[in-house]
Amino acid sequence: TNLGSVTVNGIVSTFQTLCSLANFESTPAEAPGRDLPAPDSQREVAAAKSLGFQTLAINVQIVLPETADFSVYEGIFRAMKKYLLEGSE
Repeated sequence: TNLGSVTVNGIVSTFQTLCSLANFESTPAEAPGRDLPAPDSQREVAAAKSLGFQTLAINVQIVLPETADFSVYEGIFRAMKKYLLEGSE
């Protein structure tokens, strides 16, 4: 890596802390309803929780480059739509 030693030490320290909190001895539980679509509303989330399902939230953060070329932004958002919304590879 080309990161500085302070950054690398921080990354390693974070990883070691997470490992100390993890339980590597347990086996993963069967995920009931693995093929179910993601809930669309808070009501559906509450219903899923009442059945014992877990929810997962993923936040995608994009740092946009500073440019006057609007086509750069169009390309970024087009790619986001393609890979995040449409699920294309």
